[in-house]
Amino acid sequence: MHRRTITRLGIAGLLLTAPGMLGLRQARDSRKVQRLWRSLLISGGHTVFTTDMVAELPELVQRYFLHALKPGTPLAASVELTMRGTIKLGQAWHPFRARQILTPGCGFVWRASAAMNGSPIFIRGADYYAQGEGRVRFALLSLLPVVQATGPDVSRSAMGRFLGEAALWLPACLLSQRSVAWQVLDHERLQVTLSLPMMNNRMPQVEPLPLRFTIDAEGRVREAIFPRWHDTLHEFIPFGIGVEAERTFGGYTIPAQIHAGWWYGSQRYQSEGMFFRTTLTSALFR
Repeated sequence: MHRRTITRLGIAGLLLTAPGMLGLRQARDSRKVQRLWRSLLISGGHTVFTTDMVAELPELVQRYFLHALKPGTPLAASVELTMRGTIKLGQAWHPFRARQILTPGCGFVWRASAAMNGSPIFIRGADYYAQGEGRVRFALLSLLPVVQATGPDVSRSAMGRFLGEAALWLPACLLSQRSVAWQVLDHERLQVTLSLPMMNNRMPQVEPLPLRFTIDAEGRVREAIFPRWHDTLHEFIPFGIGVEAERTFGGYTIPAQIHAGWWYGSQRYQSEGMFFRTTLTSALFR
């Protein structure tokens, strides 16, 4: 048999086997994400929120909690969210739909599907931080890898996202006296420093995160800003979440329409930093 024929047969074999290999890898990754999701399905106890829990905190902090939590609301240990919005990939914005679970002390999983420029072609995948590891993996048509990232820098960045979003969407986690420190900066700005303990012994100690809230006269969160590790620039960058609307789910009043990104508060945020806009469609507190 001629060498050229052998080469052609080899290429044909690769073309035939590659989709199968990619499919097996996708199935393996999908099973891992499902296992992580199930591991985060933790329910709270029977404790409910009372005004006595915040009576000794500064007035601005009380205002925030009394707006975010209705007295008698069970203190949840996790929240499952569904959302829709647009995400910036490169220079273009693409519509997406996603589900997310957040469990303070354990981690988060964000599973999303984004349409490419309104076409029937989708990118699907997950972004997570659990068991001390952060990872991002999205694939075109669920097969061809488009974004794959892991390692210490990715984990450190994901850890910051985890703490920031837990504080934003599960305010019950801010009631812990041992891992939360409050500081009133002025009449509308609070700084809360988070160092949530990890329930899983395999997870490393989380570095403290100073998160700054801007609170209005009614106790609504208008924006949240914190230093987040940038996994490619290898430095902390101001990361911000601007709140456009809120909604009440099961006794929790939380930001429900937001925009977010790097270099928050600067012109660079508007030109290149903002990459995420979303609206929550449901929130299930456990």
